[in-house]
Formats: sequence, structure tokens, C-alpha cells
Amino acid sequence: AMTGTGKVEVSGAGTLTLTAPISFPALAFLSGQINGSGDVLAGTGGTISWDGGLFGTGGGKVSVSGTGTMLVNTVAPKTLNRLLETVGGTASITWGNGTIDIGTNGFINNAGFFESTADTTLNNSGVGTATVTNTGTFKKSGGGGSTTFTNVELVSSGTLWVASGTVNLANATLSGTVDIDSSRVLLVDSNLVTLNTPNFIDNGLLQVTIGQLTMNGTFSLPNLQFDNGLLDGTGAVTHTGPFVWNG
Repeated sequence: AMTGTGKVEVSGAGTLTLTAPISFPALAFLSGQINGSGDVLAGTGGTISWDGGLFGTGGGKVSVSGTGTMLVNTVAPKTLNRLLETVGGTASITWGNGTIDIGTNGFINNAGFFESTADTTLNNSGVGTATVTNTGTFKKSGGGGSTTFTNVELVSSGTLWVASGTVNLANATLSGTVDIDSSRVLLVDSNLVTLNTPNFIDNGLLQVTIGQLTMNGTFSLPNLQFDNGLLDGTGAVTHTGPFVWNG
């Protein structure tokens, strides 16, 4: 067990290998690698600052629980080759800069609060499917440009909240709450996005510029703009606001 309030730092070309789970009061991961079968844990009062480096394979995961937090704040390269999870509604990840590369064996399960406070990118840099599963809240709260999923699939039965700028999806399945604030955009510009009876709130724009939007179930859409691509599905969709069909 690790006790006290001090900080563990991994930097330079250093490698930290864990063979058992360790709960860190404060972990500063600046560069290098964290590997091994042991879990990297941040529970209540714990903080992981991920400013760069590779969370490698080996069977371990990165888990934020209780009121624990992860902060992602620099443009330095960051690669995830293992599970990153938030457990419980008060665990949080605040992502303020840069690209997170999801490599082979990497995926994200968010049951807490995952917040992008800037224009950021989730990128699939590995082999196979990279997936973000959201049963909590995924929110874009800052940056007037885009938070972009590049070949990273989003499966959301929780809340997807666009409070600033644009969220640009790759393949996605949305079945929970979709909150697009006024003058904000949820963008489908490639791939396949499936809506399975989601609950749309607020009056921001769902925009399809290319790709396929499949709508299943009975629900209401407050603001849809269809520029190009394919609309499909078995849904009974009520348009409660503008529906602009340009192509």
C-alpha cells in the first residue's frame, strides 16, 4: 500500500512497472511508460496528471473512482494501450489539451464525468476497434472548434453534452441523453451514427454532411440539418424544430 500525500513522478525515458494495484495520492505522468499487470488507481482524494507518456499493456488498467480525478493538460504525445475507466458518478477526467491516442488493447469506459475543456482529439492509433463506452456524462465544455473522434467509436447510453463548439463523431451508437446547447453542433461527417431512441434536449444542431445516420425507435429531434449522405432506420421521428435538407 502507498500512504502519505507525496507525489510519484514518471518522466524522461523512465518506465514504471506495476505487478500489483497501487492507489496513488498523486501521480505525475510526464513521459516514459507505465506497464505491468498492476492497476493504476486514483480513489477519493487521488489525482493522476497525465501530461505525456504511454500507458502500456500487461493486463493492468487505469481506474479513477470515488472523487478521484485525472487531469490531461498538455499537447505532449499520450498513448493508451489498456483500459481507462471512471467508476461512479463523482469520478472525473478533465481533458484540457492535445490528442489521446488509443492504441492496441486500449479503450475507455466512462461511468463518471469525462470533460473536454478545449478542442481535442481521440485518435485510434492501434490495430482493431478503439471504443469509448459512456454510461456517465461526456461533455465538451470549452473550445470553439471541435472535439473529434478519429476512428474511435462512441457507444453512449449516458449523457453526451455539447456545451461548446462541435463534437465530431466517427462511428457511434447513441441511446441515452443527447444535450446539444443552443448554437452548438453534433456533427456526422463520415462513418455510421445510429440513434436508438435517444432523448434529445435543448435546441442545438445535429448536422449530417456525409456518412449515414440511422434512426431507430420513437423520439423527437429539435434541430436537424442534412447536407449529404444517407438517412436510414425504422424510427418514428418527430421534428419539433427546423429540419433543413440541403442534399
